[in-house]
Amino acid sequence: MLSKPYLNPHFLLALTSLFWAAHWIVARAVIPYTTPAGMAFWRWAAAIAILAPFAAPALIRAWPAYWRARWRILFFGTCGTVLYNSIGYVGIRESTATNAVLFQSVTPGVIPLFAWLLFRERIRLSTAAGLALSFAGVLAIMTRLKIQNIENFNVNPGDLWLLGNVALWALYTACLRWKPAEWTGSASCSRSCWRA
Repeated sequence: MLSKPYLNPHFLLALTSLFWAAHWIVARAVIPYTTPAGMAFWRWAAAIAILAPFAAPALIRAWPAYWRARWRILFFGTCGTVLYNSIGYVGIRESTATNAVLFQSVTPGVIPLFAWLLFRERIRLSTAAGLALSFAGVLAIMTRLKIQNIENFNVNPGDLWLLGNVALWALYTACLRWKPAEWTGSASCSRSCWRA
């Protein structure tokens, strides 16, 4: 039992959603003044600089394990950081923060599809029901509960980039099973290698 309220997983998940939503609002405001690649680079350069003092000692101790998994790290770093962020920032230039958050809310429904396609992981009935409910909620928000709004819904190029962003995140998450079991503690939490 977790005694401290700020360690409650439901509270932390709510904060995660809040931070992700805020991220797209900030990104939409900043992207006119920079490039998608530049924004992605400086975002994670700052994050690495902040996290390095905390993660470096454990990372150094676990370096042999990291080196053995260097190709997996390259895949995760490319898919889950470089391409994911750059494509998202390309999309947000021609879309809105609201659309970005709506597309992100579809991601939990895409992850099981990738897990099934890549690993033949069975989608349980309860999971399918939850996904249907999630998609129905997104559809309700997009249409404002008016069927005629579906006919007037326009998809712009930015939205297509944001859908690619969702697909990359789903691919990344489905493949997290490749993370070596011996990677525990602060070394495995280094954001430069994994996003857990």
